[in-house]
Amino acid sequence: MDPPTQKHSRVVIVGGSLAGLMCAIVLKKAGYHVQVLEQDDDQRRSHMAGIGLGPVGARFLSQYARLESVFTHTTNGVHLLKGDGSMKLLAQGRREITSWDTLYLCFPPHPADDTGGTATYSSNTKVIKIESSGASGSGLVVFAQDTTTKKEYCIPAAMIIGADGPDSVVRARYLPEVRRHYAGYVAWRGTIPENEVSADTFKMFESSVVAHTMKKQHCIVYSIPGADGSLEPGRRFLNFLWYTNESPEALEDILVDNEGRRRHNIVPATYVREEVWAARLEEARSMCLPKAVLEVMGMIRHPFIQVITDFCSPCAMFEGGKALLVGDAVSLFRPHAAMGGAQAAYHALLLEQYLCGEISLEGWHDRVTQFSYSFWLQSVWWGEFYQGTFRTALLSGLRYWLHCGRRWLAQLWARKAADV
Repeated sequence: MDPPTQKHSRVVIVGGSLAGLMCAIVLKKAGYHVQVLEQDDDQRRSHMAGIGLGPVGARFLSQYARLESVFTHTTNGVHLLKGDGSMKLLAQGRREITSWDTLYLCFPPHPADDTGGTATYSSNTKVIKIESSGASGSGLVVFAQDTTTKKEYCIPAAMIIGADGPDSVVRARYLPEVRRHYAGYVAWRGTIPENEVSADTFKMFESSVVAHTMKKQHCIVYSIPGADGSLEPGRRFLNFLWYTNESPEALEDILVDNEGRRRHNIVPATYVREEVWAARLEEARSMCLPKAVLEVMGMIRHPFIQVITDFCSPCAMFEGGKALLVGDAVSLFRPHAAMGGAQAAYHALLLEQYLCGEISLEGWHDRVTQFSYSFWLQSVWWGEFYQGTFRTALLSGLRYWLHCGRRWLAQLWARKAADV
């Protein structure tokens, strides 16, 4: 299928987070009328979660975002923190790190341009179902509900893009069997202002990602931009994560918040029960974690809990190309490689190439699914390396490298065939 032939066709994007916003910007610049439907309200829930930006993320931002100042914190590598407080270089290399909140601020509404494209953002809007539009089948219809007024209405669209994350209603419409699954561990997370820690601790985490590994668990600490994206020394935050394996029974208790509700995949900040966090602090002290890690953990006022889940969809294109999936709706990586933002940017840049006629719809789909599958395999491997057994880590690593080898051979064969 070619892109919608009328440049001013309506495209509905389900999901108004990073992947949805990136695609909306691309479509608007290409001259389409874009309507973004977001189930939550217009006040984004902040967890100050860290995001790593790879080259593809930086490329998208340089093309489309309104960057008035530096918004990333540069790290020079990953260091391993030993129990005695000494440091060992684990991996060297520059990496740009920002926070979810800061990256979100890079996408304010763009001023009018000469493409004729428009974009609207409808919050508090829940998608109920998706259907073909009549006998002609020329488009799709989105049935939605205003969650504030409970009013239901329908929106005709030439194309629908599912950017609604791991629990995508768009994906569920076509692939109900593809669902996220529990990886067997959770992340205890939180941030603190870096000016609250001692000088020695501040210096340790200032310019590198620091990891401390134990048997089937590990901690990560690194700097991210502070409130409103500030990179001023002393105003940044230290981002803390502690991954621990939890049985299904233990998980049931952990996910009950301080109001008695059983949460699903995240217990937000200010909702974690005091006794649950206190027990984790006591466990950390009994394990004799490094002094700097304990200092950061002990200063977290509002921790939150993230259940680690993952999945990968075998397909991202439906209805002959009239319904597409992007971002975490295609594949949910485990967080160890911090590639979620890069995936969203890559999918949006491929959408640009498709709209411009540089690649076919089939080419778009092949690149999207191969990228997502490759990095999903990598994230599972890394997760099993840190949290699993030697056997599961070995098998996951072999599966990842076997996939890479097959892809390399396929590309080599294609190049040779093209030269004939």
